[in-house]
Amino acid sequence: MNDYEILRENILFCDLSNSDLDILLKISQKIDVNQGEFFLREGEIADAFYYVLEGKAVVIKADKNQNAEYAIAHIEWGNAIGEIALLDNNPRSASVKAELPLKLLRIPFNELKKLAEKSTTFNNVIWRIAGNVGGRIRETNEVAVDALEKQVAEYKMRTVIGLFMVNVIVAICLFTFFLSWISHQEAGAVASTTITLPLTLGFVILLILIMKDSKLPLATFGLTAKNWRKAVIESILFTSVVCFFVLIVKWVLVHISVKYMGHHVFEPYSTINLEHSSTSLSQQAVWWIILAIYWLIVSPLQELIVRGGLQGPLEVFLTEKNKVTKAILVSNLMFATAHLFMGMDMAILVFFAGLYFGWLFSRHHTLIGVILAHAFLGTWTTMIIGL
Repeated sequence: MNDYEILRENILFCDLSNSDLDILLKISQKIDVNQGEFFLREGEIADAFYYVLEGKAVVIKADKNQNAEYAIAHIEWGNAIGEIALLDNNPRSASVKAELPLKLLRIPFNELKKLAEKSTTFNNVIWRIAGNVGGRIRETNEVAVDALEKQVAEYKMRTVIGLFMVNVIVAICLFTFFLSWISHQEAGAVASTTITLPLTLGFVILLILIMKDSKLPLATFGLTAKNWRKAVIESILFTSVVCFFVLIVKWVLVHISVKYMGHHVFEPYSTINLEHSSTSLSQQAVWWIILAIYWLIVSPLQELIVRGGLQGPLEVFLTEKNKVTKAILVSNLMFATAHLFMGMDMAILVFFAGLYFGWLFSRHHTLIGVILAHAFLGTWTTMIIGL
């Protein structure tokens, strides 16, 4: 494509004849700019504008308060750069450098104005420049309004989530303190389902009230059926792999650990202790009761607390690049801390298992898949192989 065809790609020069273009090229200067080099600097006196014949440029605005620079636009071939100064006679408002090697046509303002005084055709070029600048200003205003509306909406959302997180953190602290107090009053009682389950139910009721009061979308807490099929399939596949790994760990422990010497790889009743219990139920009956409670109550409630009440809102509240990773770490650290009353081993196990569940939740942001994974892995680990 020759220079004439390239110039006519732009609305500024589309009506110029070949003889007019010859005149324009005669007053202009062709220049090459290497990649990464600046050819316009913010604050410089403007005496010409540029037309991109080949390559790509990036417009950069300096943030003087933070000593930083930001790319605000990318200009490809067939477009003009720096023509605003023709109308307002002000210094350059931004810097421009070559994002790719550039071939530019430098068109001096004074020479163009002289042509416009003698020729209606070139006078129309200046009018088109004015119209083009006006159109950019309108687009900029629309973009600015949209950006401001998004910022306001984001600010409101973060304010609401911030208040929500404060309430949840206070509730978790009270929950943890209360469990710790009970553990000192009656040793061993807190490990019983008769103590922890009612407290968990009470905490969940409080959490639901906080969720309702926040007026946040239910999807923020993972309470959505969106992507549920993919979430379920991935939960089954990934958790099956994790369960196989846990099985290998148990097999290794049985063969090398003094603690597990004499144990079997599969010990479904090892976590059920009826020695001091007055119940007349058999181990098998108790196993099925615990299994039902774990699948229908414990797993859903715990995932609602950790993933729905902590991780989900944190992912929305945080803004940095690694916000998902931080949300997973912080939510599981808080929940693991709440399990310290059951011993350090249990708290560590809850934390590392939670990292896996948190990763699953971050993929689809629905509680359906992660509840299934939690119930599946928990049943396998504690009630089938007895780890």
